[in-house]
Amino acid sequence: MLQRFFKIVGYKDKEADIRARVLYYHQIGYYAIGVRQSISERRRNKDTYLEILCGAEVRASARKRAPRKRPTRIRG
Repeated sequence: MLQRFFKIVGYKDKEADIRARVLYYHQIGYYAIGVRQSISERRRNKDTYLEILCGAEVRASARKRAPRKRPTRIRG
């Protein structure tokens, strides 16, 4: 799934595969060692993670596509 994402945003097959693996292994590592982060901490770090794990091109593309205003949450 992530490999397909990286191909869609323009990475060649081998680089898409390696980037996907790094992202999967990164997430598995977080679960394995029990890293805990608050939602606010994750939000503060999201741009840096996106750039490091996905590349500057993906970050720039994501910024262009991101909605200007956050959607309103519906509380039940």
